[in-house]
Amino acid sequence: MKPSSTRQLSRAQFLRAFGLSSLAALMPTGALNYSGIDVPAVSAQDDPIEKLFAESFVIDGVVVPDRSSSDSSIPTRPGEIKQLVGINMGGTDVTGVDLASAVNLMNRWDNFIQRFGNALIKIKTASDIDTAQTTGRYGVIHYAQDPQREFSSQLKGSVQLLAQWKSAGLRILQIAYSNGNDLGGGDYPETNDQPLTPLGKQVIQELNRLRMVIDLSHTGKRTTLDVVELTSQLVTANHTSAERVNICSCPERAFSGRPHPRSKSDEELKAIAKTGGVIGVTIIGRFIERAPMPRSIDDFVAHVDYIVQLVGIDHVGFSSDASLDGSIKYPQLDYVDQYLNSPQRWKHVVRRLSEKGYKREDLQKLMGLNFKRVYQQVLDP
Repeated sequence: MKPSSTRQLSRAQFLRAFGLSSLAALMPTGALNYSGIDVPAVSAQDDPIEKLFAESFVIDGVVVPDRSSSDSSIPTRPGEIKQLVGINMGGTDVTGVDLASAVNLMNRWDNFIQRFGNALIKIKTASDIDTAQTTGRYGVIHYAQDPQREFSSQLKGSVQLLAQWKSAGLRILQIAYSNGNDLGGGDYPETNDQPLTPLGKQVIQELNRLRMVIDLSHTGKRTTLDVVELTSQLVTANHTSAERVNICSCPERAFSGRPHPRSKSDEELKAIAKTGGVIGVTIIGRFIERAPMPRSIDDFVAHVDYIVQLVGIDHVGFSSDASLDGSIKYPQLDYVDQYLNSPQRWKHVVRRLSEKGYKREDLQKLMGLNFKRVYQQVLDP
């Protein structure tokens, strides 16, 4: 039962509340006009891809809401993207420098989700995904991507605080970010060979006990393999790419002309899949480019196809790893091209994969069923 304070909005009201009156309003001022490349407005009956999306849901491994202004700007993309691709469940990064800030941020999100409860739903268990689908809402799952180096001082020698994070709503925890931390090594060369620490081992065991998803997207190779060896639950790398496919332009780094350290080796990809886990392929340009510019949607498709051939269709998914409509830009981390820098990016991707011969049931696995299986097996008792 929703609290009496929950504000009920129709779709039109939801859009108007944030200055949106049509799908075209998704693009920020000055952005490219994608009307010439987006999938034409045709009925599901006439187009198999439109029909597929009308009958399916999408789970996006990681999305980045625009938190640069007021809370009122947060759901514009999620609320609208839901209408474009069915039920799009995004992992929302609630990383904080300390426990209190992370909990406060999750509380802010929870208050917002409650206020617009007919458009948004908090994902705590896999059954909530079914509820999101049947009620036509956008699901949000809390994900902490960067436990800082202060993590051990927060834990104070005990992992019991992890239960407080779960109680506050956290469901996915990445073990280490690029530069590493007190749990293990990150994906940058300086810490890539660092093993999982004794504290890290305790955290893995506690996350297993709490039934929280362990993510290894930015985690270094040695720590990734150590986690896989120790965990009793499946794990994910929900926004990454394939080392064997990637050639990074990266002019400011010594690895220019080689795979970006963020990309995963075949050994890591196989190890993650062996747990039953899922690899989410990111759309960020430098992590998936196969040669110096220009980048294209074909680079993304190549990574998906390579990992599918390597580990199987049951272990691959999609991940924006940035804003849903392309409005948020990071230096050197732009979207690949106008097809992926679009609210309908997954329709473009699925259409390309369909043209390569991927069948309907396999496309649905990539779109969301694989990630849903992860959440069913880990989050649900």
